[in-house]
Amino acid sequence: MMSRKSLSWFLVLLVALAVPAVARDATLTVSVDGGASYTNERLVSIELSYVGNEMPTEMRIFPATEGDWSNWMEYTDGLNWLLSSEDGPRTIIVEARYWVETATDETVYSGWRVVSGEAEILLDQTPPTLQAAVPEPSDYGWYNAPVYVDFEASDAGSGLAVIPEDVTLAEEGAGQEVIVRAVDRAGNETELTVGNIHIDLTPPVLTVTIPDPNEHGWYNQSVTVDFDALDALSGLAVAPEDVMMNLEGAGQSAVGVAADKAGNEAELRVSGIHIDMTPPALSVAVPEANENGWYNQPVSVDFDVRDVLSGLASFPEDRVFSLSSIVTVMPKAIDKAGNSAILPEIVLQIDVDAPLITLEGIDPGAAEDIWGPGPVSVSFQMSDAFCGIDSVVYVEGGPELSADGGDQGVVVQVTDLAGNMTENREVRWINIDAALPTTTILLSPDEVLASGNTVFGDLLPIDLTTKLEAFGVYDPEDVALGCGLMDQGEPIEGLNVYATILETDDAGDVADVTFFQFCEYAPAGGFYYFVLPDGMISGQIYEVWFEASNETQLCKARVIAP
Repeated sequence: MMSRKSLSWFLVLLVALAVPAVARDATLTVSVDGGASYTNERLVSIELSYVGNEMPTEMRIFPATEGDWSNWMEYTDGLNWLLSSEDGPRTIIVEARYWVETATDETVYSGWRVVSGEAEILLDQTPPTLQAAVPEPSDYGWYNAPVYVDFEASDAGSGLAVIPEDVTLAEEGAGQEVIVRAVDRAGNETELTVGNIHIDLTPPVLTVTIPDPNEHGWYNQSVTVDFDALDALSGLAVAPEDVMMNLEGAGQSAVGVAADKAGNEAELRVSGIHIDMTPPALSVAVPEANENGWYNQPVSVDFDVRDVLSGLASFPEDRVFSLSSIVTVMPKAIDKAGNSAILPEIVLQIDVDAPLITLEGIDPGAAEDIWGPGPVSVSFQMSDAFCGIDSVVYVEGGPELSADGGDQGVVVQVTDLAGNMTENREVRWINIDAALPTTTILLSPDEVLASGNTVFGDLLPIDLTTKLEAFGVYDPEDVALGCGLMDQGEPIEGLNVYATILETDDAGDVADVTFFQFCEYAPAGGFYYFVLPDGMISGQIYEVWFEASNETQLCKARVIAP
C-alpha cells in the first residue's frame, strides 16, 4: 500500500502532467485572407502553417463569434472563419495541441502539448465617406464659368485606397454630371454622382432695330430703339427693354442690356442718334405796300432763317422783284431733320410801269392853223396793264374847251393804283372863236405872198383838203379862209378888208373872178376871214387876194378848193 506521502507526490505528478505545455520545439504561423491587413467581409479564410515533430490533432480559435475561445476542433491547415460583426481590428489567436505520453522508470508523463500563433486583420465593412463641393449656381441653376467640383473623401476604418480627383467642367452644356468613386483599403467603395450641372459661358446675342434716319442722318420725331435678345442655352433672365428717345439732341445713345439665366450679360450701345423736332425760325421783312396794296418800285423780300440744331437743308433766299408782276412768295424753310417752317404766302402786286394815255380824238378837230367856233371835245384813252387807273387829273383845260382863244391846250396826267404817274400828255393848237364858221383855215406867212412881191408864180398851191383832213371833222359846206394882216408883228384890226377869188387855168393864168366878199375880223385870233363860196370846184386852183380898203395891205395865196 502506498503511503500517504507517496500518494501525495503521485497526485502532484499527475496534476503536473495534465497541464498543457507549450511546445518549445514547434511553431504555428497564422495567416488571415492570405496575409491581408484589411477585410470588408466577416467571413475570412484562416491558413495555418505548422512546423514541429508532432502534428497537432486539435485546434481552437480566439476570439470566436461570441467573443470567447471556440471549442476545440479537429486540426486543419485552412478553414473559413466568421468574424464578429463589429468593425475594428482583430487579433486572431489559434492554439493547436497534440497529446504527449512519456514514461520513465519512475514516472509516466502524459499531457497536451500546445502550439500557439496569431495574426492581425482589420474588419472594415463601412464604405468611405465621399462628399462634393460645388459652387453656388445662379438663381436659375446655371453657371457662367467653368465649374470646379471639389471632392472630399474620408474613411475612418481601413483608410482610403482610391481617392477621387477634383474635376473642372469647362464646356458649355445643360445637365452635365460627374461620377467619381472612393475605395478604402478594405475594398469598400462609395460612388458619388454630381449631376444637373448647367454651364452657359456665352452671353446673349443682342440685336437692335431702329428706323432709318433721313438722308442727312436726322430724325424729326421720337425714335423707338427696339432691342431684341436671344440666348440659345440657358435662356434669358433679363430681356432688354425698348428705348423711347423723345428728347432733342445730336449724338444721343441708347443702351440695351440682356442677361441669361447663367448670369452672362450682354450690352449693345447704339450711338449717333440725332433728333431735332423743332422747325427752323423763319421771319420775313417786306416793305409796306401803298394804300391800294401795290408797289411802284422794286420790292426787296428779306428773310431771316436760323436752325440751332440740325442746320438748314433748304431755305428761301433774299429776292428783289423788279418787274411789273403779281408775285406769290411762299416762305418755307426745312432743316436737315425735315422740320418745316412755313409762313403765310405773301402776294406782291408790283407795277413799275406808268399808265398809258392815248389820244382818242379831238372833236371837231384841232390844227395849228385851223380855227373853229367851239366847243372842242378832247378825249383820251387811259390804260394800265397791271393795277389799273387810280386818278385822272387835268393839269390844264379839260375834256371840253369852249372859251375863245387860240393855241389852247389840254394837259392831262394819269396815276395808277400803284402810284405810277404819267408824264403830262399835252394837246395844243386848239383855236376857238365863237363867231367863226365851223372851220376856218388860217394861212401862215409862208403860205402867202405879201404886197410888193411880183414873183407870184413861185407860190405853190395850198391843198385845203389835205389841211381839213388833217384837222379831222369838218363841214365842207362851211369852210372859211383867213389871213392875218400884221404890222410889226401885231394883228391889224379896224380895216375894211375884202377878198377876191380868181379862178386860174392850168397855166396859172387868171381865167375868171368868181367871188368877191368883205372879210370879217376874228377878235380871238386877230385875223380876217371869209367863207368860201359853194360854187368852187373841188380840186380847182384859185388865187385868193386879201386887200385892205386903203390898199396898204395886200396878200395873195394859191389854194386848191376843198
